[in-house]
Amino acid sequence: MTNTRLLKDLQVTTTNFIFYFLLLLGVAVFGQLPDSFQQVNLVTGLTNSVTMEFSPDGRIFLLDRYGEVLIYRTNTQTTTSAGTIPVFHENEDGLLGIAFDPNFSVNNFMYLYYSPEGNLAVNRVSRYTLNGDDIVLGSEVIILEWSTSRTARWHSAGDMAFDSAGNLYI
Repeated sequence: MTNTRLLKDLQVTTTNFIFYFLLLLGVAVFGQLPDSFQQVNLVTGLTNSVTMEFSPDGRIFLLDRYGEVLIYRTNTQTTTSAGTIPVFHENEDGLLGIAFDPNFSVNNFMYLYYSPEGNLAVNRVSRYTLNGDDIVLGSEVIILEWSTSRTARWHSAGDMAFDSAGNLYI
């Protein structure tokens, strides 16, 4: 799969925007989520968690902005560390996004959006292979990297998702 096919420009649909806007408006106006929502604490004690994603096999992957990838197993209600990616985590940078390859059940590929440690001011999306519950750190394939500022005060974000055609949206 080529980088051109794999990577596409960010697209936010009007429908999704309206849905999330109305949900946030409802929370702001009424001060709580609708009764049909249920809050369940899976993991406590996290101080820098930024996102979570369900893998195709049902595990829940939680990202800590400081670089650790945690896995929560719903069947045993246990959490384990899959590994830590060395990241630059000042301001709002760090480990920010995760997506699972459409063929994850065959290839065990996951994609991480992060700010690598070091003096080079870049953000990157890399593909890693999972071996069971462990990230194979030596399997990294850099898919996309771009310059950024590590001193500017703007919001960093890293949401990613695959569409039904196998394109990765960042």
